[in-house]
Amino acid sequence: MRKDVQYDTGRIGSICSDIKRYLGDLDQLNIRKATDLSDKRNFYAVSMILFHS
Repeated sequence: MRKDVQYDTGRIGSICSDIKRYLGDLDQLNIRKATDLSDKRNFYAVSMILFHS
């Protein structure tokens, strides 16, 4: 039995936009792999970007 599923396309679009912005910010910081986070400045910068509301 299949039920109709509704998606909040506005919210999905917002999430995709946030991910795109996040990846762009990582690109600007030249962070390409997990080992780039061994530098504390990079680690904290990425944390700030990730948890920015």
